[in-house]
Amino acid sequence: QLAGYIRTAQDIYDSFQSDEANTEVVPLHPNMRAFLLEHPADARGEPDNKNGALLLAAGIRDFALLKDILLKGKSPELSALPVSDNGAHVNFEGYFSDTAAAWSAILLDIACLTCLLENGAIIDNIGITKSSLLHWVVVAARLDEAVLQNPDQYSAVRVARAKERGDKAQEIVSLLFKYGATNKPNKLGLKPSDYADDILKRKILDSVSVQTLSAGGVSDSDEDGEDNSVRRVYFKLS
Repeated sequence: QLAGYIRTAQDIYDSFQSDEANTEVVPLHPNMRAFLLEHPADARGEPDNKNGALLLAAGIRDFALLKDILLKGKSPELSALPVSDNGAHVNFEGYFSDTAAAWSAILLDIACLTCLLENGAIIDNIGITKSSLLHWVVVAARLDEAVLQNPDQYSAVRVARAKERGDKAQEIVSLLFKYGATNKPNKLGLKPSDYADDILKRKILDSVSVQTLSAGGVSDSDEDGEDNSVRRVYFKLS
């Protein structure tokens, strides 16, 4: 469920790119950019006009646009609105109850994700699976890894995008732990480390082992006493 959503999101983003890193095939039209900045609270995108302006900016990895929309969302007029009515709010939820930060995690966009975290983005219980940003990052990284392992099965654009994102996952995992991320399970009962390859799994568990855990966090030894440092549990990404 989580993997399918993230794979679709990556495919949508990649379809607007060329095989050169960060080169748009279909750039955002200036009139659309102006419209989003003029109507940051109520601008909506598909499906069903539920994805707000900030999600749209995160979804195309437009750092400048994202910053401008965030600033407008903090204006006295817009900040007085309920979060659900303010598409420029950092924690506005889209069609699948996801946030702009979730999209930045999916696209392994450290610049936009850092900006969103600095402005109060939530890191847990996001989307219909109630996953953390750490979940979203490790699943996205695992999907990109699968592309790089089988490049002949994918388009040149998809492979180029996977390469461009591939080096960022470890850095983003470290960033999320600085903002209080833990290895706790989502609604499906799966922890971020359950989705991760060996490298990210080790990094997650090492971070957990030195972190001062909040209530509900876990350490290298789980609640059932199992040693996570040697356990190898993977979620099959079908």
